[in-house]
Amino acid sequence: MAIKVTLYKWANCGSDIRPVSLWRRISEMICSDPNSGFAVLPSMNRAFAIKASRQSRNGYSYLATIKVNFLRMVGEAYVEISRKSYFCRDVDGVSEVLADLPANLQRWARAVSSTSIEEHFERVDEFVSYSRSIGIDLNNTVLEAFRARTKILTGSSSYDSDGFDPKVGLLDPVRNPTTYKIVVHSEVAQVAERCISQMGQAGSRLLGSKSFIENWCSTGLAISSFTDDYFHLIIVPDSADFAQDLKWQRLFYSLEKRGLIFKIVHESSSTDRFVCRNIIFDLFQKAGGVPWVPTFNDPRLICAVDAGHHTGLELSRWTACRFSKEKLRQRTYFEDVQLAEHMPASVCSKLLTKLTNSNSLVLRDGRSHKSDRNYFVEAAVIYEESDCGISAVKPGTYFRYPDGSVLLQSAINPHNKDYVRPLRISSLKPLSDEVVIDMQGLVLLPPTTMTHSIRLPFPLYWADLASKLNGSDWAKVLGNGWSLERLVPELRKAQG
Repeated sequence: MAIKVTLYKWANCGSDIRPVSLWRRISEMICSDPNSGFAVLPSMNRAFAIKASRQSRNGYSYLATIKVNFLRMVGEAYVEISRKSYFCRDVDGVSEVLADLPANLQRWARAVSSTSIEEHFERVDEFVSYSRSIGIDLNNTVLEAFRARTKILTGSSSYDSDGFDPKVGLLDPVRNPTTYKIVVHSEVAQVAERCISQMGQAGSRLLGSKSFIENWCSTGLAISSFTDDYFHLIIVPDSADFAQDLKWQRLFYSLEKRGLIFKIVHESSSTDRFVCRNIIFDLFQKAGGVPWVPTFNDPRLICAVDAGHHTGLELSRWTACRFSKEKLRQRTYFEDVQLAEHMPASVCSKLLTKLTNSNSLVLRDGRSHKSDRNYFVEAAVIYEESDCGISAVKPGTYFRYPDGSVLLQSAINPHNKDYVRPLRISSLKPLSDEVVIDMQGLVLLPPTTMTHSIRLPFPLYWADLASKLNGSDWAKVLGNGWSLERLVPELRKAQG
């Protein structure tokens, strides 16, 4: 049994090891071979589309690709390789890669994008073998694997993070929630009643006699029906578009400004038993409950920064989430500025200077400045090879790259125990084992759902949601009583 990573050293790359030069060289070699089976993807993603993989639907095409990422480390060239999925407009050739697809294509996109760890290994192995056949000398990089082991604390017990059952934390929490009454709002009374029935069953299964919910009731969506002494579960039609419809924006803006506690669910999901479990879990935390906490080695305050951009509005939203490990408290702050890929000095002074101190650890998904090396990016694949085949590694497994960066397998798919993209973490200062373990601990903080794990440290995941301007992920951050009404983008702009 061996734990490996798809990182390769390019032995005969020559003296020019700039990533752009390496990409140009390998692209030209593949393009000059009519039998390569690959097409160069002309975009910043630096990928090779597998020619036989193209599928089309409703004017969009899906392309399975080999993602190649070139790195300069200690004066030598390294290549990270993995299988990726990209989408483009259905035209001759690949002219535009799209990060966001229309809602009616999301389910199709998820289905065709699903990639197992075995398929990653097989496709990468094929590409490496082909590269070697045309004279690109890629050598496997042998690195030592480490494990960031984190303990999970509940109210009275300690558990290993492997296989931890979230239900245990609900029954034996670190901090109990406040008891609340919950009102379900819907345009259709029968929809609300069916939701209440399913929610009651979910609450009984999860919490038993320890429920924090005093009672349930239902009503419509009139603004006068939202009172301060209740939690509010808002059922919206599946067609609701939070990013465009001012009706919903006005409602969310008003509730958030008043500091009310609420949660939003789509009608088709309001009676799904798994969704109802997730809602109970999230309401438990909105009511002040803390089901569990991971142990931390480093006491520093965490400040996570992310940015969302909207070219149509010529607007960038820079979001910072401050998390205290001692007080188990998170706060969200943001600044809207003219479109800016890198953090403007004004944002740095308003957000980082305000939120951090000399004892802070700052996380950034991406780069604050083009010269920075402190960032998280998509990276190679970590896998376990044994006589039984290829399998995903346990969360917390990590490698140290020759340049000092760390590749961390922060999560795996909770349903099939399969592949989830790892994190590559770089820092201006060497990352100690204690800091890496704490990164994994931040991933293990209670998320907003029980059935889906996250791969980013939780403060960074939260900043990512809040920064979204192109969609409606910002709505998931509302309803905690934090008065973040200015997150509602179009209405905020209209009232500005």
